[in-house]
Amino acid sequence: MKSLYDHKLDLQAMVTNSKFYGWRPSRPTRGKAAGEIILDSKFWNDCLVAVKIVGSLIRMHCIVDPNKKPALGCL
Repeated sequence: MKSLYDHKLDLQAMVTNSKFYGWRPSRPTRGKAAGEIILDSKFWNDCLVAVKIVGSLIRMHCIVDPNKKPALGCL
């Protein structure tokens, strides 16, 4: 999810490009819905909140259980 957030501007540039709307998979309802979500500021705000919460949980897990090799990379 962090990677998605990190590429926010690239994704928004992609869906606002005229070539995107000429691309066949972007024409159906799903393609249009994806474009609307990518341009929705509330989606990006919620994404950032989720990234911060999950990042904190991962850091806490690494602190609480430092002896075992974590299944997730520690931040």
